Amino acid sequence: MNKILLLLIFVVFTCLKSFAQPANDDCSNAIIVACGATETGSTATAAIDIAPDCGPSLTITGPGVWYTFVGTGDAITASLCGSSFDTKIVVYSGSCGSLTCVAGNDDAGSACPSSGLNSIAYFNSGVGTNYYILVTGYGTATGPYSLNIGCIAPCVPVPANDYCSGAISLAVAADVSSCTPTTGTNSCANNSLINPSCVPFANINDVWFQFNTGTYTGITMEFDAVTGADTYSYALYTSCGGAEIGCGALTTGSISTISGLTASTNYFLQIFNNGGLEAGTFSLCLYAPAGPPVPPANDNCTGITPTTLVNGAAPVTFLGTTMYATVDAAFSTIAVWEAVTLTECSNLQIDYCGTNPSVMQSAFIYYTACPVAGFTAGTYDVSTCSDGNVTVRFYNLPAGTYYLPLLGGSPNTPGPYIMNAQSFDCSIIGIEETTITKNALLYPNPAADVLNIKGVFGKETIVTITDALGKVLLMENFNSSIDISSLSNGVYIVQIQGENYNHHERFVKAK
Repeated sequence: MNKILLLLIFVVFTCLKSFAQPANDDCSNAIIVACGATETGSTATAAIDIAPDCGPSLTITGPGVWYTFVGTGDAITASLCGSSFDTKIVVYSGSCGSLTCVAGNDDAGSACPSSGLNSIAYFNSGVGTNYYILVTGYGTATGPYSLNIGCIAPCVPVPANDYCSGAISLAVAADVSSCTPTTGTNSCANNSLINPSCVPFANINDVWFQFNTGTYTGITMEFDAVTGADTYSYALYTSCGGAEIGCGALTTGSISTISGLTASTNYFLQIFNNGGLEAGTFSLCLYAPAGPPVPPANDNCTGITPTTLVNGAAPVTFLGTTMYATVDAAFSTIAVWEAVTLTECSNLQIDYCGTNPSVMQSAFIYYTACPVAGFTAGTYDVSTCSDGNVTVRFYNLPAGTYYLPLLGGSPNTPGPYIMNAQSFDCSIIGIEETTITKNALLYPNPAADVLNIKGVFGKETIVTITDALGKVLLMENFNSSIDISSLSNGVYIVQIQGENYNHHERFVKAK
């Protein structure tokens, strides 16, 4: 009887022991490991752990056990190769209850000869930093495992664009012939916690780039591997930590086109492979996809929202480009538009200081409606910025919205522009006072060969005729009859300028 009782006690004790949770089932009871250590055990009787998720592929869904490691300054490999189930490994720093994601992996693939479903985490350790290693499984998988800690001298230098926050800017060229490749490397890059949708489980060592689409709604990416493996992958995001909008493979000589992007928008590009012996250098070139470029958003006056100016306030700066603008019928050349709203009678100053190349970007005219029907030259004067760009001043404009064309065609050069707009009270001539004479009369208007000017002017009066772009076509001392027979049919502006007056008026040449 006593023997039977003892046997039952032994069986119960053995069963309880076999089903007991591992000693390191909780983070607070993590087992200390060091470089060169190999630990074996099983997660079969462990509990599901509550720990931070470190990415879509590193969500904690199964039982796990814990180890802790004090950083040595080495590059660390925490490997579960040789384990008997579909493993997952996650590395944290900090303390139990306040853990920060450092590294992790679901499937190591070819890096684990025993099984591609085993896991390896790589990370560069800081001297004296406490790390916590969670050994768990994919889904709810459990089983026997083998954990090996390897330490080697750290790989240096770590790429400056190892993280998205340090993404290197790439220019998008107009075409392949004008594209200058950028060289990059993922050698010594850290193991990423972000696994894109096309490579959801593998280790990835990545670097980051960013670009602005400019006038394009897509890009073409030309890729060449220089050293390391021939195969990389890419993923495209709306921002650091933002939505993924594209993912795919890259091989030496590959050309990938990504469409459906938004013009004038920043995107972030992740380039990666499995790292280790596969890491290396590569070249990358971005250029506009085949097909017509997309015009700027302000190609038509209907595509802009006017900006309200406050008299006496600081200038408002408009940045844009005339590149790829379409031909505007009002000028027979390419043009884009900006618009301002004045809430009271104002003197309006527009300058293009800082625009490079330094070219005249304005037609010296404005429109009071959109779509435009007929322009108004108004009363204005012109000067230049220190860099040779133009400053235009319109006087005594009533409250309303004014549409301002910026011309990109000849004689101007298509490209980026800077336009500063500032308004002042009509009673304040703070922008170089000019006395205006109102008694000039141009006739006939339209004129064929001769334009007559009637008025009282001094001996030092100069008459200048310009086209709508401001190009000087004729300049002479005042004469009541001006020969315009050499001008082509069109709209012109005559400026009558003397010591105490400055008068502008448009006329039409028609023959």
